[in-house]
Amino acid sequence: MTPSMSERRRRPRASCTLAASVVSGEPPTARRAELVDVSETGVFLRTSQEVHEGDAVRVVFDAGRTQEPAGTGRVTRLVQPDGVGVHFEEVNEDLRGFVRRLLVACRETHERGNSQR
Repeated sequence: MTPSMSERRRRPRASCTLAASVVSGEPPTARRAELVDVSETGVFLRTSQEVHEGDAVRVVFDAGRTQEPAGTGRVTRLVQPDGVGVHFEEVNEDLRGFVRRLLVACRETHERGNSQR
């Protein structure tokens, strides 16, 4: 039996909404994307960028900073019509710190939303 997606994940994920860009192709082309969920090892995005499983991509987060955090990885999942899962292959300390802060903020937002119901 094949393990489910949640069983294969090594790190917890948090649902989150944040603008981002996906850069791929030769020459590199950037397209707008929307972050759907995030973990320390990858993201799931909505984007119109045409990518295929195994493609190398760069995900740039729109964090309102001069130097935007970014991660390089591979497309590991496609969900029609516009969902893309990316597993980070290169995670520097700036990205790791940004993702950890984002995880905390997203979880707090989610918990506040649940407590108001």
